[in-house]
Amino acid sequence: MSPSDAVAVTVPVSDHYERLLGPIYSWMVGDLEAASVRAEAELDAIGLPAMANGTAVDLGALYWHLVDLVWIYLFPLLYLVGKPE
Repeated sequence: MSPSDAVAVTVPVSDHYERLLGPIYSWMVGDLEAASVRAEAELDAIGLPAMANGTAVDLGALYWHLVDLVWIYLFPLLYLVGKPE
């Protein structure tokens, strides 16, 4: 059989994910689904329901961007600028 006789087999993305990528991703992150369920149960236990609209994630991202901006200015001022002699 020559390369020109080969038939390209396409697999739907969902099948590729379920058979190959899904198990690898789960192994890499330590079973993300179970961790997500545990985190949601912990939030419910302390009276903080998980928000479906992602506001908490947005606020967390904004906070870390602020931290980054602060360090962009503090690091040069504290460590790179020479002290007066």
